[in-house]
Amino acid sequence: MPKKEINRMASVQVNVPYPMLLDRIDFVTGRGIHPEIYLSGIDLDRCHEEDLQKIAQHLEAKGLEVTIHGPFMDLSPGGVDPKIKEVTFERMLKTIEVAKLLRPKVIVFHPGYDKWRFDGDVRLWLESSLETWPPLVEKAEAAGLILALENVFEETPESLRALLEKIDSPNLGFC
Repeated sequence: MPKKEINRMASVQVNVPYPMLLDRIDFVTGRGIHPEIYLSGIDLDRCHEEDLQKIAQHLEAKGLEVTIHGPFMDLSPGGVDPKIKEVTFERMLKTIEVAKLLRPKVIVFHPGYDKWRFDGDVRLWLESSLETWPPLVEKAEAAGLILALENVFEETPESLRALLEKIDSPNLGFC
């Protein structure tokens, strides 16, 4: 009896930095790779609408699912410094704008709680986070996009749970 062919890449998302995807779109689509496109802050500054549309067309033509991983280096959505939070918000908002062109199934962001930077004070981080996330969730909802918060430095789920309970939206989840 012949072996049944299994497409092992059918639902696997592979992290691909935006510049690499731009240079190797034919490689990615030719192998059926479902990309998780990582957009750094620098990528957000340098990307062009026509390139994003080209990528979207290639991926859609091959029926490939896309996720986006937003920038996280130097950002703090729950930070206490207003200037850092302003830059963080701008970067995340730009990611949502770019996502409108790429049509991902989800945009992944890091919530930014780290017990060392916040001296273990989840409340401080949460209060500040609630100034950042609700407007981003509204923008995502308006665009039909879903945001997923990915834990990195969180050692327990409490901070993420508290944030998700405060922002009751089907367009905000976790991964």
